[in-house]
Amino acid sequence: MIRNKQLARCKVAGHFIYLHSDSAVCMEQLKRRRELFEQRKFEIEEVTDAVVIQVLLTLIRHPGSGIGDVARRLKGHSPPITIQHVRVVFDRYGLDNAGKKGGPSRH
Repeated sequence: MIRNKQLARCKVAGHFIYLHSDSAVCMEQLKRRRELFEQRKFEIEEVTDAVVIQVLLTLIRHPGSGIGDVARRLKGHSPPITIQHVRVVFDRYGLDNAGKKGGPSRH
């Protein structure tokens, strides 16, 4: 449907969302989705340095892991680290392509 221009696709907060093919409707939908994301972002308790460190250590131990992979590996951590916490860390530090071929260089 995307190839036939029946749907549009855009990445918001690390997730692909599907939108109306009409550009005016699409832009309105995109605006609403971004507003919802911002609201949800403030609902998440502040991500502490300890959470950031745990996420980064998990990525060092398991390069190329995605948000879901990291959240699964941290399941059972005390205090709990949720997928929302992991998503905030990924977004804050641009980690979507960390450790993957063609990702950010180390230089």
